Amino acid sequence: MSKSLKNFITISDALNRPEWKSRSLRICFLLGAWHDKIELTENILKSAAAWESKLNNFFLHALDIGRSSDDLATTLDNIRDEELRFESLDKAKADLHEALCDAFDTPTAMRIISNFVSECNVTDLSSSSLLSGARWVTRIITIFGLNPQGEAAVLAQDESNRSSGQQLVPSHHSQLIAWHGVEIPVAAQQPIHAASKLRDDVRQQVLSQRDDIDYGSITKLAHGVSLSTQLSTPADSDNRYHVAATQFRNDIQRLASESAPAKDILSLCDAFRDVHLSSLDIYLEDRENAPALVRPLDSSLRKALAEKRAAAAAAETEKARRKAEEAEKQLARDNKASVDPREMFRNEMYSEWDEQGIPTRDIKGEEVTKSARKKLVKLYEKQQKMYKEWLDKQDSR
Repeated sequence: MSKSLKNFITISDALNRPEWKSRSLRICFLLGAWHDKIELTENILKSAAAWESKLNNFFLHALDIGRSSDDLATTLDNIRDEELRFESLDKAKADLHEALCDAFDTPTAMRIISNFVSECNVTDLSSSSLLSGARWVTRIITIFGLNPQGEAAVLAQDESNRSSGQQLVPSHHSQLIAWHGVEIPVAAQQPIHAASKLRDDVRQQVLSQRDDIDYGSITKLAHGVSLSTQLSTPADSDNRYHVAATQFRNDIQRLASESAPAKDILSLCDAFRDVHLSSLDIYLEDRENAPALVRPLDSSLRKALAEKRAAAAAAETEKARRKAEEAEKQLARDNKASVDPREMFRNEMYSEWDEQGIPTRDIKGEEVTKSARKKLVKLYEKQQKMYKEWLDKQDSR
């Protein structure tokens, strides 16, 4: 890029593009050395998007582990002890320190972070180890300027806690182990997480009891859900999330009272995920043998889901096309099979037939040759077999 070629773009113009976010651009810059030129090619943008998506998934997993811990406070207390025994984390810290001391080598630093996250993803870590790793990654990406909003939120919350003498509550722990925007809005967290758990419990019960659903148990599950919003600031006063969660709970209660079939309850669960929460920019990622993962429906995920749905729709269209094509072929076969073999040769090509309907003379009155008759007999016998099968099929209907 250069001014003379007029193929450059300013940062301000770039940020005005909906597909380019400030964090994404900063990741692009960090993937290149500070003393080198950088060109925002398609490959660079894809690499940045992949790096960001990788950390998003890592943070979401860490948040999910932290949220599901029976005693999060104890887990947090154990983090420092776990860090002393977490060799991969020690190595990542040392390697990153060396990279930054080497002329602030951010490309290597970013690769170290990515490799560390990959190792965490494939290693069976304790909750404390995973959270300690996520806390370290959060600290580094905050230093790199990739988490300015989250840093401000943490400082504000710490100041608020100090002034009120309160301990850090679990709902704010996410700000310490993830960058800003990886979780759904604060106002949505309590009602949506509660509704998501209800959905998980109901789906699991219905899928395991399709033929004998315990509707009383489902009603009890719905009655036991608390959807208080716990709003803390005027900015959190958006009650759309509470309305959506409440409506889902009420619909579950209604279907249970009506003893609705399994397909209706499962369809409601799908609609809550695909329609109601999608309109609120929230997505439930269903997982096998684990609760659904609640995550923001950002542009990249929305695009991926759109592509997945388009592929599914295309597959369904192709399936319908093949089904229609097969139905058309079957109709043609049935029409052909429904012809009585004694009538199949009675047309303008012949003038005389025997008692079975096999031609003996052609339209000119000439006798059908032995070779031609042999072929006609074979066709007759084949049609006779198909005709019998067709009659049997009609009788069985």
